[in-house]
Formats: sequence, C-alpha cells, structure tokens
Amino acid sequence: MPVTALRPSKRIWGRKRGEPLPLQPTRPNVSFAHQLWPGDCLTLLLAGFVASVLTGNFVPRTNLSVLGTLVAMAGIIAVLLTSRAYEIQFPMAGTTSTYHAMRVLLWTVPSGGALWFVFEPRVETVVAVLCYGIVAIFGMTLNRVIVFPRLQAAAKSRVVVCGLNGDALSVAQRFSTVQDSMTPTIVGLLTPEAIENQPQRPRLGSWEDMQRLFSIGMFDEVVFSVPQSSPASLPLAATAVKHRIPFRFEPHERGSHFSPRDHSVDLTLEPPMGKVGKAIKRAIDLVGASVLLIVAAPLYLLIALMIKRDSKGPVLFAQKRVGLHGKLFTMYKFRTMTVETSAYDFSPRAGSDSRVTRAGRFLRRTSLDELPQLINVIRGEMSLVGPRPEMPFIVEQYGPLEDARHKVKPGMTGIWQTSRHRNNPIHENIHYDLFYVQNQSLILDLVILTRTAFLAFRGV
Repeated sequence: MPVTALRPSKRIWGRKRGEPLPLQPTRPNVSFAHQLWPGDCLTLLLAGFVASVLTGNFVPRTNLSVLGTLVAMAGIIAVLLTSRAYEIQFPMAGTTSTYHAMRVLLWTVPSGGALWFVFEPRVETVVAVLCYGIVAIFGMTLNRVIVFPRLQAAAKSRVVVCGLNGDALSVAQRFSTVQDSMTPTIVGLLTPEAIENQPQRPRLGSWEDMQRLFSIGMFDEVVFSVPQSSPASLPLAATAVKHRIPFRFEPHERGSHFSPRDHSVDLTLEPPMGKVGKAIKRAIDLVGASVLLIVAAPLYLLIALMIKRDSKGPVLFAQKRVGLHGKLFTMYKFRTMTVETSAYDFSPRAGSDSRVTRAGRFLRRTSLDELPQLINVIRGEMSLVGPRPEMPFIVEQYGPLEDARHKVKPGMTGIWQTSRHRNNPIHENIHYDLFYVQNQSLILDLVILTRTAFLAFRGV
C-alpha cells in the first residue's frame, strides 16, 4: 500500500493540498489486538463505571448502566480494530499505537457523549463524558506503556542496510551477531553493485530503490552504513526525510556525530501545525505550566532541601541553550552534578557517572530535575512538548538536517524521551525529532505527555 495519503481539500488545519498525512501506517503490520484489547476493555469498563456513578445511573439491581457501558466498550473496541490501532508500526511503535488509539477516543467519546446528552441533557452528563474520556485516555496509554516492551521483543523492526557493498555487509553481519529485543531483523541490503553468495542478506536493489521498497512495505527502517560525519550521509538522510522513512546511522562516531555543514542539499521541513493549532498549544503550555508550578511548589521545597543536604552548591542550574529559530535562552534545571563539573560538558550517559550526585541520580531517573523548565515554558522559550534544546557548542556543528529541529519550539519532553533509545545522545537519534517536526499536532502532544507521566512515575 502507499506510504502516505493525500488530503482532498486545499488546506485543513494548516496543511496544504498534496502534503502527506502524518502517522500513516507503512504496511499491514502484524496485529497484536489479543495482547492489547483485554487491558483496553478493563479501561473502558472502569470509565463506564465512573461515568455511571457521576450521573447517578449506577444501580446494581438494574442492567441499564451495565448495558450502556458494554455498548460503549464494544463500539470503541470495534473502531480500534477497524482503524488498525492494534498494529505494530516501527520504529516508534508505542507512540504511534497510542496516537491512533487516542485519535479514536477523541472522536468516539464526544460523539457518544453528544448522543447521550440528547436523552439526558444535564450538567452531570457533560461531566461524566469528560471523566469517561480522561479515564479512557490514561488507561489505554498505561496499557501500552506496560505491554509494548514485550510486544517489541516479540515483533522486531525490519530494516534494510544501505551503503557501499563492504560496509553494508559488515553492518548487517554485526546486527546478526547480536540477539536481544532491541536488535532489528535485517531483511536485505541496498548497495550500488550486486552481491554474491548472500542468501540470508539479499540485495534488494540500489540506493535509488529505497523509497519504492518502503512504500510497498518491504521494511520499517533504513540503516545507513556510513559514518554520520561522512559527506555521503546528508544526501542519504535528506532522501529518507523527504519520503518520511525512519533512519539511523551505523557506526556512531564518538565526538563526531554530526552531518557536514553542506547547505547545498535541499532539506525543506515545515511543521504541519497551523496558526489555530499553535495558539491552542501555547494556551495549553501556559495553563499547564502554571498549574504544575503551583501544585508542585511543596515538591520544589523538598527537592531543594535534598540537594543542599547532599552536596555543596546552588539548587538550580542555569545553562544557555538554543531554541526556536536558533535563538539563545537560559534554561533552568535542578542541579544533579557536582559543582566542579563544567557547565557545558556532555551529559552523563549512566547513573554511575562520578559527576552525578546521589540526589541527582534520583532526580535524573524520575525526570524531576526538569521541573524548573516550567518557568521557561511560561516565558515562551520552551513548550511542554518538543525537541530537547541543545547546547550552543553542539549546535555550531549542525548541518541542515539537525537545523530542522529549530523549526519548532523546544520542549520539556518529546518522543525521544519516551523511546527505548532515551539513554543515547539525542544527536545519535535525530530521526525522533524530525518525526515530531513532520507530524506535530495537539493529539501527538497529548500522547507524549501521558506517556511521559507514566514513564516518569515508573522511574525509567
């Protein structure tokens, strides 16, 4: 099936006619409905119980509330099944599946609620519908946060390796020797010349065949077997971005993760969110950050006491970061490292790093060190959701591929923070940010926020 669909109208919610729809499935993926629907059914039953209690309709000796709950549950599950919300789509399976489930809820629940209000036009009905939707959204998100790590181990991502003959074979061989839940399945190679005696890793075509093979569902992700600092990396990545193909580079080069500053390559990326969506997003940022600042005030005090008791130095850590359109701003965090650490050193990649304090390990594991950035959100320098802002010395090495991250406002959390690769540097996983830039929407923001809340609660 085609990788994308086209909108019929000239402009809907800020997207021009002819531009691809976001988050479209690339192939008929394997369905895991039998793994997900039991948790979704329990969630919808709980949501129905809450709605019935709020409207005073929950009477154990009658079947009215039970029948209504079962009908609503059956209808939503049927829509989830027919809309392919139970299919694994790599490489961001958890995010995309939650997105499709939430999109279904955001039109089925209001529609059902409107029908309910026709027969029971009361304030309690409106409150019940809102509570039903909230419980359903958080319950289905939690279901996927718990289940998807197991599903990803059972259904690995399918990748092709694209590069010169020898390099592609070497990378494919290295992937084949590692057997774990995060190692994808190699389905073939894309090389300039034919390769003999490789039945397990067949040559599927040349580099020019990448988009065609992706559009017919031959693979989920492409691995470029060239260093990211190589002159050939940027044209390859630009092709992948243009056709919305998830990608990464192998090998990663420590200290040289960036594309060359070759701005002759055409890499035009524009966020799909229109003016109305941006205004709503800003309103959500202001209200959400203000409420969280007030509610978390006692927690701020406890964290400050913990930091002061654990090590010498200030409670807050201020650092220059690069924001929207490359503008510098001061970002705030709770201090998690010793005062002797350079303010612009690379971030720790493990909790055992000697630079991290004891209190800092807890704060970093639970993401509580990010709470002071709510001030940046209120000031308009950051958003609740968006790419992580990088330090100026890193941005100085950016090429047009990484510069695309600055097309949207940086955020406190994003897709990368909720992914399996969150412990790796973000510039080694640039495709997460490019995915967000290409698919920015209010629903996607809601998905990321709810997933972040559950993952932070689990302390991952």
